[in-house]
Amino acid sequence: MPNFAIGDVLDRVRAAHGLESDYQLFKRYGFSMQKLGNWRHGRALPDEKACRILAEAAGLDPLVLLAQVQAQRSQSTEARTLWEAVALRLSHASAGLAAAIFSVLIATSFVATEARAASAGEGADPHFVERISLYIVSI
Repeated sequence: MPNFAIGDVLDRVRAAHGLESDYQLFKRYGFSMQKLGNWRHGRALPDEKACRILAEAAGLDPLVLLAQVQAQRSQSTEARTLWEAVALRLSHASAGLAAAIFSVLIATSFVATEARAASAGEGADPHFVERISLYIVSI
């Protein structure tokens, strides 16, 4: 996380929404041009509300972005290290959550497919209930 730069987040927002300039970013989200310039050139950092807006617009986790900003804002090395660790844990937690949600979606799709096959009498697996119970327990 030490290489974090708010300018990169601004660039991600622009790319995600097809904005060609910071002026278009200003027009779309209402941040002043002065704030955008200060953020981009490292003279200031966005507040919590702006972090949430930017993170959502960039497709990032708002909590991770806020922790990264807090790390940059920190005066001491100890505080900076702590906030960087929080950001890292949050990013791993959100990745783990995404994997868990994906697993549930796959399992749900599998159950629906087997259930449709069983109701249509199309060669349904006779051990379906045993397998799906085992699969759900293993998640």
